[in-house]
Amino acid sequence: MQSIPGFKASNFTRHKSGSFDAAIRSSTAITRNRKPKFVLLSMKQIR
Repeated sequence: MQSIPGFKASNFTRHKSGSFDAAIRSSTAITRNRKPKFVLLSMKQIR
């Protein structure tokens, strides 16, 4: 299984722009307590 780049939830809220830029390049995990909880995708990746 391929590793998904990620951001801590606290960093995501402080650095949304960087998180969105990362999601444009590839799916991006949002972690809480070092465990992936959410995945951020661009609309291009869905279509």
